[in-house]
This record gives sequence, C-alpha cells and structure tokens, in this order.
Amino acid sequence: MNKLKGHIVEIHQEDRLSLIKIDVNQTLFTSIIIEDLVPKFKLNQTVELLFKATEVIISKEENPNISLQNKIDCKIIQLKTGELLSDLTLDFFGTKIHSIITTQSVERLNLAVNQNITAMVKTNEIMLALC
Repeated sequence: MNKLKGHIVEIHQEDRLSLIKIDVNQTLFTSIIIEDLVPKFKLNQTVELLFKATEVIISKEENPNISLQNKIDCKIIQLKTGELLSDLTLDFFGTKIHSIITTQSVERLNLAVNQNITAMVKTNEIMLALC
C-alpha cells in the first residue's frame, strides 16, 4: 500500500459526498469520500493518503490531457520485471511509491530506471486516514 502524508487545503461537499484536496509536497491530490463511512475531515488537518500499487497508472507524457486529477511527477528508481507483471519503484520527493503494471506496458512504453514519468491515481482510489 502506498502512503503519503499531507494536509487538507479544500473541502467541497454535496449531499453525502466530499471532494477533498490535499497538499503533499506542493502537489495537489484529490480524494472523494462518502461521509457516512469516515470521520469528518477539516481544513488544515494532516492526513495520510493510501492507495494500492495496482491503482497507479504510468505515463511518459509530462502532463497528459485526461480526466485524472492526481498526477505525480516521479522518477523510476527500480524496475522489477516479471513474465506478466512488473513492479516499478518511483521516487516522489524522497518517498517511494510503487506501481504494478503489465510487463507488456513496460515494454510498450520503453520504461527504464532513472526515467522521469507521471504517475496517476483516480480520485476514488485514494483513501484518507487521520494522523
């Protein structure tokens, strides 16, 4: 499980849903939360962002024009390639993030260690935990 620590900078609510924006190392992340399932979050509160390695999407484009809001500039620091899946270890301001993608995608994108990439995570895949 990937973990990042940040603080809440915006909260937008509608009915039972909250769209929460979190600053992590001056990179803005967005998470959508169902109110009934979690405690109330507050502005400036420190939280931990949690997301699975299988939910981290990789792009070689610096700023792809797609609907994903959570775009993280990283560098590949380790690449373990298996027959079907590959585990990428990414550096994000000194924090390691893991992405598990198909080996076919690694080959198609021609990914390599020391390469700068953009990692992306869907808003609904980021869980928040109180610190």
